[in-house]
Amino acid sequence: GGDRGDRRGGGRDGRDHRDNFERRKPPQAKTTLHVSGLPKQDQGLERKLKFHFYKFGTVLDMKVRGEHAFVQYQSRQDAQSALNNPEAILGNRFITANWAKFDNLSEDVAKEKQEKRAQLAREKREKREEELERKTKDSELKLKLLEIQKMKEALLLKQIEMQQKVVAKLQKQGGGGADAAEPSAAATPAATPAAAGG
Repeated sequence: GGDRGDRRGGGRDGRDHRDNFERRKPPQAKTTLHVSGLPKQDQGLERKLKFHFYKFGTVLDMKVRGEHAFVQYQSRQDAQSALNNPEAILGNRFITANWAKFDNLSEDVAKEKQEKRAQLAREKREKREEELERKTKDSELKLKLLEIQKMKEALLLKQIEMQQKVVAKLQKQGGGGADAAEPSAAATPAATPAAAGG
């Protein structure tokens, strides 16, 4: 009977052993990659890393610590695509990427950052739309003003034409009157020298 008990105990121990193994499994980040083997002396390293990693999705956070960098993506899928990418990071085969042990930002902070980012994007979009609307209104107003200006000019031209016609008509009708007015105008300068002489 005792043997059976031991066997049962062994089974229990086996299960415990498995549980311990599960617990002992090293922690793994959900969306953060650990990049190692980075060149220390590179001044534009962060910019280059951003250029490389931003190709695979939305990066929520990036920390560069000497030869190591920790890149946290918005989703695990994005991080996975960066990890599966066959091209060498920064064209350097010695730079490797693996899952980090922990995420840079806790889930709450990451969520908050995502929401802020989404809000910023929304605000930017709204601002762009407002700007576009304002520009459209401005250009519409300019067009209307141009049309009004053209109409005014056309009206003015018509008025001038009409005046010219009226003047021409008057000249035709009262041609004698106009001729009679001219000699009297001419007579005045002629009288001036006489006045000066006297």
